[in-house]
This record gives sequence, structure tokens and C-alpha cells, in this order.
Amino acid sequence: MAKGFKITYKGDLKDLERCAADASQIMEAALLEGANVAADALRSQLNALKTSDEIAPQGGKRYANKTEKQALSNNMGYSPQGERGSKIDRKAGFEGYTAKGFPVPKLANFINKGAGYQMKQPFLDVATTNAKREASSKIEKKINEEITKRLKT
Repeated sequence: MAKGFKITYKGDLKDLERCAADASQIMEAALLEGANVAADALRSQLNALKTSDEIAPQGGKRYANKTEKQALSNNMGYSPQGERGSKIDRKAGFEGYTAKGFPVPKLANFINKGAGYQMKQPFLDVATTNAKREASSKIEKKINEEITKRLKT
């Protein structure tokens, strides 16, 4: 998955060592919680995008058209859980191609940052800012719930 943002758990893994047999299941459940928060924030910002039908182009630039906005909606999803060194992450973002064969992650970047023809609408930046703190707390909460549940049994 190319463009999007990732949620990473950087907490203390000592508690997880006690539940070593279930560690990957615990982390998968926790990262899915965080990715859900990230995806909800991304979906919310995506729905708020202005389209060229709503506002007339200014200065030769335009907003995303409805087809581009729909392509973003249709190609939003999660990456598989990945491990890099001591970090475990999962991304919520975009993949695939539009009906015309244009890469959706690149389209998301053009809409987010602007381009020669595209007006800037920083929906990825806003979604990342809005979701990061909540996603991190949900991840930690889910890890604590899962560990507590496993330690009680």
C-alpha cells in the first residue's frame, strides 16, 4: 500500500512477553483497532472533499471531480500487518488504479498537496493529525484489554 499513513505501537513489550504465545494475535487485534480509527478519520475527510461540480475552478486550477473522489473511496483499505525490526505497523490508505489507469495513491497525493491543475485539499494531513492520538490510545487500550483477558485465564 503506497500512500496513506501508518499507526505504530511503540509501548513497552514486557507485558506482551508474558503472553508470548498470543502476542501476534494481540498485536493484530490492537493494530486493527488503530487502523479502524485512522480509516474512519480518512473516510470523514474524504467525504468532505470539495469537487469541481460544487465550486468553479479558480486560476486555472480545479478541485477533484466526482470520478476521482469515487476512485479514492473505492480504493481505500488496509495494508497487511507488517514488522520492521522492533516496529509492527498496519496502514490505512489507498491502492489500485482509477478507471483510466492512473495510480490512486498518486491521485490522493495530488489532491492532498495540490498540483499544476489541482487545488490543494490537505485531507490526508488533517486525517493523520486527527487520528494519531486517538488511534494510539485505542491501540494501547486494546493491548491492555487483551493481555488482561489472557492473564485472567
